[in-house]
Amino acid sequence: MGFWGLLLPLAALGAEPTLTALPIDGLDQEYVVDGVMTAAWRLNSSAQPYTLILSRTGSFSVTEGDEHSARLYATLFADTADGHQQRWVIQDRVDACPFDITAAFTGGPALVSDADADGVPEFWVSYRVSCRSDVSPSTLKLIGYEGTQKYALRGTSRLQLGDSSEGGDYQADAAFKSAPLLLEYAQQLWMQVRDEAF
Repeated sequence: MGFWGLLLPLAALGAEPTLTALPIDGLDQEYVVDGVMTAAWRLNSSAQPYTLILSRTGSFSVTEGDEHSARLYATLFADTADGHQQRWVIQDRVDACPFDITAAFTGGPALVSDADADGVPEFWVSYRVSCRSDVSPSTLKLIGYEGTQKYALRGTSRLQLGDSSEGGDYQADAAFKSAPLLLEYAQQLWMQVRDEAF
């Protein structure tokens, strides 16, 4: 899993948790998500196990013309003795696109960390969305959750064009103002996922 498979210790949990990739075959019998499941991971810890599922619709027609739409979702479940409790959903979309449509997670799209060492895991998901008729950067988003608090870097992917590059900038959510360690960590993650091959 490369960089994204690295897992930082959650000190307050008393043990280093593991992020384990799950086979998606049959997973839809246990978990209900929108779209078609494309990847899933489980965070096992003594405090609370979690399952993170990525899903997407792919491109689909919305009219009789050439316009297409696409959706993607990232859903986190807390796995308890009473079942699977949905904690949050990240969802995004591209609608009525008459050109080349993109709604896809980046390579190695999910990570869990404890950048502020408070014992509460942060989950990070990155993806691109665009409707393009030329060679231009797509919209790139890095979304993080610590508990129910959402954090986001939103910007564009970086395209290498000969000896120069285009895009790659981002803006940070105001929520990061009270979480400087998470912002520093998210900035490092952004550098890992910003490049796009066209």
